[in-house]
Amino acid sequence: MRSSLKMARNWRRLAGLGVACVAVLVGTSAPLRHEASVLATGARAGLINAGLLHLGQLAVAHVRPAPIAAPDDGWTPARLSDLHATGPILGPFSSRDGTIAFSSAIPAQAGEAVISFDLYLFGSWDGRFQPYGGVEGDGIVFSVNGVPFHREIFQNWGRAEAYRSATVSFADTTYALTLVRQSAQQDYRGTGAHFDSSWSLRLEAEGHPAQMRFALHSTANDPADEHFAVARLVVQHD
Repeated sequence: MRSSLKMARNWRRLAGLGVACVAVLVGTSAPLRHEASVLATGARAGLINAGLLHLGQLAVAHVRPAPIAAPDDGWTPARLSDLHATGPILGPFSSRDGTIAFSSAIPAQAGEAVISFDLYLFGSWDGRFQPYGGVEGDGIVFSVNGVPFHREIFQNWGRAEAYRSATVSFADTTYALTLVRQSAQQDYRGTGAHFDSSWSLRLEAEGHPAQMRFALHSTANDPADEHFAVARLVVQHD
């Protein structure tokens, strides 16, 4: 992350605030034969894992408390926020948080399953641009059922491809991931730095997707500024 942005960060004032931010994620999508909308992460775990130091530039001044969600909804770990500009989100998460996973049991007779959600990227994700992108590049590793199958590199400034895709097959199932950028150069955090973006993600499984554990892991090298969050997640199966 560029030093000029770091100088603008004012997150130290968070240390004296005992604030826990929780919210509900609402899923909306056109249904297949069966659809299960998924609410956000459990509040109790969210309070435990909140970790204000992880929030960095995503200051409490820009986050509001919201209603508490049911604790058993498939996400590990749990962190809930309600950002003024985006509404309810699961997050924010940084590279310090490790793997963020969602588990959903799919009926044994189902031959297709879809997980769709919005992905928010907060801060100046620098792609592979050195020296700011770090050794691995600012990106996210996507895994399904414990198998890392794709690393997507993100750059929240300048020109970047707005459509990405990846496909992998194993255990008699084919998984197709698509990413479509919805917005770029936004200031969702209200910091004056227009580096935030949002993406629409869709993971389609065909074959025997009896259990889907979809996971994300950030490789962004600046945990004080580069965060991601999830919103409006929906699970469908047919």
